[in-house]
Parts: sequence; C-alpha cells; structure tokens
Amino acid sequence: MMTMLLKSILIFIFVVISISDWRTHKIPDRWNAGILLVAVLLALVDPSVSWQERILGMFAVSVPMACLLFFVPGSFGGGDIKFVAAVGVAIGVKLVVMGSAAAILLAGIYCIRLLAEKRNGQKTAFAFGPFLCMGMTAAMVFGDAWAAWFLSG
Repeated sequence: MMTMLLKSILIFIFVVISISDWRTHKIPDRWNAGILLVAVLLALVDPSVSWQERILGMFAVSVPMACLLFFVPGSFGGGDIKFVAAVGVAIGVKLVVMGSAAAILLAGIYCIRLLAEKRNGQKTAFAFGPFLCMGMTAAMVFGDAWAAWFLSG
C-alpha cells in the first residue's frame, strides 16, 4: 500500500516536471530533490529493489549522459541528468535503463515528426524531460512484464 502511494507521488512529480520542462526547458532542483526523498522512502518500505540496485540505478544512465554532455555540449540539461539519477535510486538499475530506452524511442519519434514538418534542424533544442517522465512511468507500470517479454526472446 505504501509503495503504491509513493509511486503515485512520483508520477505526480513527473507530471509537474513534464509541464515545467516543456514550458521552460528547465527541471527545477526542488522536484529532483522531491524524487530523491520519495526514493529514500521507497527504499525503506520496498525491499524488492536492493540498495545495490538503487545505487547502480543512480549512475547507470546519469553518468553516460554526463559524459555525453561533456563531449557534446548542450546534448542534455543538468536537470535531465539529476532527474535520471534520482529516479534510478527510486526504481533501480533495470527499470531506469528501460525507462531511459523508452524515453529515447519516444523522443526519436517526436524528432522524426518535427523533421517531417520541417520545424527543426539538427541543432534544434527540445525538452527531453517529458519523454524521460513518460519512459520512467512506463517502466514503473510495465517494467517487470516488459523485461520478461524482452528477455524471453
């Protein structure tokens, strides 16, 4: 019961972040801190994800994103990186990787649409946060079934 409540709070925060990032291209630190607080509470009430998985989740996607940002300035915002790190603590390595993959796929579809409409070029910036939020929500809701399906061949 408590796990479901905390995950619902995460999804509410994801909606707020999506709206904020879409409008301003910024994810405020207070929302990432809120995710981290919920993540710690989840760790205390949900033993199905170990602390090791949570720590790996914090770094599994955020470190490659930070490296890409170092080599390709502007590729991600700092809020995106902090968001993925905080969510990784909340849901663990498996789900944060799956959620990030879904986010990249969704953002790719969006970019193809923009290119087809000739509304952007290669250097056009867009808010990635809403796609991250959608991907992480999908991973939280469908993650275990999605992983079982993917790994079954």
